Formats: sequence, C-alpha cells, structure tokens
Amino acid sequence: MFVDGRGTPTKRAAKSSITVRGIQPWGHTLATALDLPEKSVGAVTDRSTPPSGRPWADVDVVLQADYVP
Repeated sequence: MFVDGRGTPTKRAAKSSITVRGIQPWGHTLATALDLPEKSVGAVTDRSTPPSGRPWADVDVVLQADYVP
C-alpha cells in the first residue's frame, strides 16, 4: 500500500472513491476491505494522459466524509 501525503491537489467530495489504473480486481478487493460499495470503484479509461502529480499508483483510494473505519 502507498499513501501520498504530500498534498496532491484533489477536489473535496462527499463520497469515497477507488480509481484503478492496473488490474481491475484490485479495486474490488479494496472496496471489500474498506467496506465501500462496489459503485465506488472506477477505472481510468484514458491511459495516455497521466494524472497530475507524482508518483502515480495502480490504485488510488480517496476516503471522504462517508468513510467510517
């Protein structure tokens, strides 16, 4: 697991999300482990444009106000 705590710019959202750039089952495995709904998992469809900021991860997890550990 990798956590980027360096302040990569993001927009605040009400719902948590999992974005997958690598193997799709990773997103569903993380959703299950974090008790997030399956609809929180999405895939990057445009791989030609890298996300802003570095380093890039195969799976990005953004926990928002709806997340309760």
